Amino acid sequence: LRPMTQSQTFVAEPSPADLAKHLQQRVTMFHAGEELYSGKWLADFQKTGLTAWHICIEKLQMGPLHSCDGELLQAFCAQTLARLSRAFASWFPDVESRAIARDCLESLLTGHAHGQSLVWKQLALALACAELWLGTWAAAASLNSSLPGTVRRFRGLRCRV
Repeated sequence: LRPMTQSQTFVAEPSPADLAKHLQQRVTMFHAGEELYSGKWLADFQKTGLTAWHICIEKLQMGPLHSCDGELLQAFCAQTLARLSRAFASWFPDVESRAIARDCLESLLTGHAHGQSLVWKQLALALACAELWLGTWAAAASLNSSLPGTVRRFRGLRCRV
């Protein structure tokens, strides 16, 4: 056997479709105890920035999932959006794309308001970060009528921090 050359060991970057296809499996494997490899894969996934953003938005637009694997996936996706929202302005350079991304977060929060608390809390944090970057954060006043009391109280607590 001949040793591989550097060009033969090069691994192409996975496509967004490949990432989306493997995300559920990696989240499930991570929670089943396969933390070393799946944990690295998930951390690398979050570093893909807008690719991760779009994949997570897609996974959350289905509304709350009720299977264990689905709940784990959506919790990870919501956490990813909250993490990426801390640098919201760097992912969305123009005012129009920022407004669209912010509105998408609001829509997801409304859609998950009656779902698992880990998901809506992370989405509330993501939305608060987006609103801070946009300069529109107003103590959740605009959402108060459309969210359950538990979510409104949580968002109100975030306002005082």
